[in-house]
Amino acid sequence: MQPNVILDRFESGIPALELVLNGLPPEVIDRAPAPGKWNMRQIAAHVADAEVLGATRMRFLVAEPQKVLNTWDQDRWASALNYRDQPVEHSLELFRVVRSATAAMLRRLTPECWEREAVHEQTGNVCLSELVKHYTDHAEHHIRQIAELRVRFATAALARRG
Repeated sequence: MQPNVILDRFESGIPALELVLNGLPPEVIDRAPAPGKWNMRQIAAHVADAEVLGATRMRFLVAEPQKVLNTWDQDRWASALNYRDQPVEHSLELFRVVRSATAAMLRRLTPECWEREAVHEQTGNVCLSELVKHYTDHAEHHIRQIAELRVRFATAALARRG
């Protein structure tokens, strides 16, 4: 995939996440779809932290090719960083700033940089273009997940009223 194509998708994640979380009251944001599943607030915090991690990995890959990229335990992060109480506005702002700055950095890279590789400790070699696509897909997945929860909970609220 061409860098500009993936970067356009990458950047479109910013308004998409803002839109899907816009105007939700706390009782909806904090409603879990099932026991043990994350609510929208927790998903937003996860997406923001994943973005920080992804941006760091991308910078390592550009500046220190062949660096080993460590894994992370998203459930431990959710618990230790108390995703249940993270303000959604903070998660959105963190995502917005990190993704915007990362996109600007990526747009300035030479084509050769996009093929540089690092070593992920679980999955092996990964080039920058694959990593950017992975984080683009990751945010899009969770944006769709939140959108589906919005529809599900709105439908349930309408059914209770009617």
